[in-house]
Amino acid sequence: DVAFFSGSYQSARSRFLEATCHAPLQHSIPLVDPQKGDGSALLGMDSEPLAIDIAGYGNVKDPRRVLVHTSGVHGVEGYAGSAIQLAWVSTALGTAPLGAEDCLLLIHAVNPFGMSWHRRWNESNVDLNRNFVSTPEGYKKRGTSSIYQALNHFLNPEAIGWMDAVTYPLKFLLSIGRYGYAACKQAVVEGQDQHPGGLFFGGTRLGQSN
Repeated sequence: DVAFFSGSYQSARSRFLEATCHAPLQHSIPLVDPQKGDGSALLGMDSEPLAIDIAGYGNVKDPRRVLVHTSGVHGVEGYAGSAIQLAWVSTALGTAPLGAEDCLLLIHAVNPFGMSWHRRWNESNVDLNRNFVSTPEGYKKRGTSSIYQALNHFLNPEAIGWMDAVTYPLKFLLSIGRYGYAACKQAVVEGQDQHPGGLFFGGTRLGQSN
């Protein structure tokens, strides 16, 4: 139902908080601006403070089974996830109650910066789905694919001119011809940690959203 979709992060957050105001478990995690370094709030497109909001239903104290539903790991995709969460609280909660040993955790807008600014990455250009590493040492071991390194000038150009519109398709085909489509795709989407401004940057440490 399109009625559950919101037009902005601020609207989506307000609706989520209102819909879950009676949840047994409620918690909000405000995000800070990493550029300022003084604990200032991280702000969205409309200068609104950004936060991750959590609501828990069912047995929130001693559950045997927990289902976690997140929205917005990839920022702008959060509008669909937020709508699903809002729809569940508004409709399914009353018709499909949880069991006595079950808990449902709704985590709203894991990447509120990306959701507010309509982008996939977070405030540090990190793709949070490439930021899940179990230990600090894991970030040092991950590295960057040699194919990504070879394609970096193509994937992340420092400047784009009118000629690039003509040469880009040719460079694309040449890269596939040299490395193969599957290898190129894997090298790009698996993430990288050496180009902070580049595509699919996974970060060098755990992001505050994670």
